[in-house]
Amino acid sequence: MTQKEMFGGAKWLGTGSKRADIRQPDPEGKPHFPIALCQFSLEEKPLRKAALRVVGLGFFHCRINGEPVTEDEFLPLATDYEPRENYPVGETLSGHRILTPEFDVTGLLRSGENLLAVHFGGGWYASLTEDGGCYGSAKVIYRLQVEYVDGSRGEVVSSERDRMADSFVKTYDFTTHEDQDFRGFDDSVWTGGVAG
Repeated sequence: MTQKEMFGGAKWLGTGSKRADIRQPDPEGKPHFPIALCQFSLEEKPLRKAALRVVGLGFFHCRINGEPVTEDEFLPLATDYEPRENYPVGETLSGHRILTPEFDVTGLLRSGENLLAVHFGGGWYASLTEDGGCYGSAKVIYRLQVEYVDGSRGEVVSSERDRMADSFVKTYDFTTHEDQDFRGFDDSVWTGGVAG
């Protein structure tokens, strides 16, 4: 599948940090591990099903209305970012294969206001390589598709309308440590004040 087939009109969201070495704070104070926030509204009618598809170049963790989408950690699974020939033969995306999890989130959504929060950054993609560089700064893309009992459909995609919040993760080295600072971190960012 192509990116357009998988994500429609969704846009990649980036960390804003241009510094390759995420073992140190960004010189401009931009977050290495931001939280992308999307508040959206669903119609006041019963849902049949809802699926969230997300890719993080770097690790990611998603919550809807404060509840984790999955208990899995360190998503996505290891992906090879090195340049290589188009593989397998006939693949049309690129020479890379990026694992794209999809989650059934029907039970996490409600009629009216909802909040999707995606905490992302780090991982193999944004870590230092042997030559001192990195593949790029962390980024994420998502698409939430809903189907109502009456057969109508809707979707929410990552876009420039998403807000970015700084997280409690400040610096990071993939193999040695992660520095966290919860002083001043407002954990209501996960729910955004959306009433339960």
